[in-house]
Amino acid sequence: MHYRPVVDRFVEIPALGPIWFMLFVAAFIAITLLARKRPLYGLLALVATAPFGFAHAVAHTTVTLPKVALLAVILGLCAHRTLFARLRAREVRAWLLALAAVAAAMLLSVTQAAYLAPALRESLKALEALAIFAVAVVASEESDALDRLALPVFAAVATLVALLALLEVIIGAPSGLNVGAIVLPRIAGPLDGPNQLAGFLEIAIAVLFAAQLAQPRRYLAWASAAVLLAELLTLSRAGIALSAGIVVLLWVLRPQHLRATIAPIAGAFLLAIIVTLLAVRGESVQGAHVANAATSVRGLLRLGHPQTGTGGVGTRAELWRAAIALWRQHPWLGIGAGNYHLELGRVGLQGVRTQPNSLYLQALVDGGIPLLVATLWLWIGGAVRLARASIRSEAWAAAAFAATAALALHGVIDNLQFYPKVLTWWLLLVAIAVSQRRSPHAE
Repeated sequence: MHYRPVVDRFVEIPALGPIWFMLFVAAFIAITLLARKRPLYGLLALVATAPFGFAHAVAHTTVTLPKVALLAVILGLCAHRTLFARLRAREVRAWLLALAAVAAAMLLSVTQAAYLAPALRESLKALEALAIFAVAVVASEESDALDRLALPVFAAVATLVALLALLEVIIGAPSGLNVGAIVLPRIAGPLDGPNQLAGFLEIAIAVLFAAQLAQPRRYLAWASAAVLLAELLTLSRAGIALSAGIVVLLWVLRPQHLRATIAPIAGAFLLAIIVTLLAVRGESVQGAHVANAATSVRGLLRLGHPQTGTGGVGTRAELWRAAIALWRQHPWLGIGAGNYHLELGRVGLQGVRTQPNSLYLQALVDGGIPLLVATLWLWIGGAVRLARASIRSEAWAAAAFAATAALALHGVIDNLQFYPKVLTWWLLLVAIAVSQRRSPHAE
């Protein structure tokens, strides 16, 4: 059988049938009981379900496993109402206000939206993000319990996501990178695409390496190797560069066990080289193609280079120009959250339906000045707040700072906040880190 590095996949969200309805109900009951028994178990359920949607359509929305888990944990936490006092801590309030500002700016942009449904949908996603953070703070426990229970779950989920993504090297990935006549698979796994997987794994790398540098464990080394290998094979230039930056940053902040992290890094790079060579061999690359490949490699650092496979969704240069043009038409409140991809025809990008591949440009065009300010407050302000934490002594705080800084930079050329799976994992990490700095008198 001829090896196919890229396999076209047409994902259609099925309607919610009786079998999946019963499965969702069973998951809701089980997670509710777990959260009722111990809040931390509810937090672990949110961590475990975050990257696995199993989306099914109901009317004009979708039911997913993470949404079911969130509602179940909220219900379960009602049995522990005294824990909600944790939300009054000053550090927690700063994050709640930033998330609320993003949601409010999106709701304000609804007044400008030509398409009401997507504007309301994005506003509800922002409110959902606020709920996820609040629930995770309430459900968090002291660092000993988190290291003993939450850390292995983070590592297991990250490893499973990485392995499912790596399987696509064999069965075919949803997209590829053209280097001359060579097509390299860009893995995505259960995430929405390679760039989204790269962002998700940036968070995983921050958690795993911060924990490994604090106290080396064998399972963390294996998980780190799998996650790094998957990150490399996303072929996301920003993801790979920022993941390397995360590792270097954590080494600087937490140098106690430097040697314990060298083996997984070296192993991941070696495996990535071997897998790439095997993929190239599977493509039956001939010597005549090498010159074409070398020519294409020189252009890979140019954003939106034609041979990186834009797939009919436009280059970043086109999308960014369109975003500025649309924003100028409604500079104060934007064109409405979630409306960008529906309005591209008005500025000359006919047949293109995608987001602008920039967190900050999307905020500007969708919600104008208020949403851009709120977004900067959330991400840049959040990174500054985390930088002030005790990152030299707290592994969770160090991981949250590294992940937030990386995703804030990644947001310049990709809008990862748009994707709930990435956003949820980041919110859970930040909530855990912030919960460890609650003032004793706040409870």
